[in-house]
Amino acid sequence: MRIITELYDKKLICPVCENEYTSKKVKSSKLRVEKRDTDLMTYYKGENPLLYSVVVCNKCGFSYLDAEYKGIKKESKKVILEKITSRLSNKNYMDTRTLEEGEETYKLALYCAELIDSKKIYLASLALRLGWIYRLKGDYENEYRFLKNALKLFIYSYEKENLSESYFDKKTVEYLIGELYNKTNDKENAIKWYNIVVSNNPGANMRVENLAREQWQLIKNSTK
Repeated sequence: MRIITELYDKKLICPVCENEYTSKKVKSSKLRVEKRDTDLMTYYKGENPLLYSVVVCNKCGFSYLDAEYKGIKKESKKVILEKITSRLSNKNYMDTRTLEEGEETYKLALYCAELIDSKKIYLASLALRLGWIYRLKGDYENEYRFLKNALKLFIYSYEKENLSESYFDKKTVEYLIGELYNKTNDKENAIKWYNIVVSNNPGANMRVENLAREQWQLIKNSTK
């Protein structure tokens, strides 16, 4: 195990089996942003918090994004115990993580979320972050696959779900739909959604509105 002073142990109680365990997190005081991609992926100097966003119970295997967790129903707990715990290996994710281990935790979280029929906006967030993991690994085929998956989920959520309690505000979802269209080479739909960002409720989120304008202009310049 690597000893990294940027990390600390966050104490957790599993919402499924009530097991008490810890999960590594990056200290906020140690976060040093290097750059950001246009789909909001952030690069850091030093340890990357993306690898530690998913927490995994070392007893029952329930895995989730703790920053976006909204609770679990009683009947869903039974599903996790039947489908996840019964097949859980002895491997745990309580220590420092490699990119491969980060990838594994997101796949576990996606599987858990699909089993208990989580909201599509939550699945979209997991798929997007898994795409980022593959970008860091240089696996562009899988990055593209999960960005396409995230795009479909964001669109469904935008059209069908109430985003008022979502981790992402509506304006950010609009921007991400546009940018994921852009990332997956559909420039026409990208421009359509960038226009939605700047036209609907202007001033609600100036950061993403400015990003949408910048990306719209880059596409326009590239087609001249």
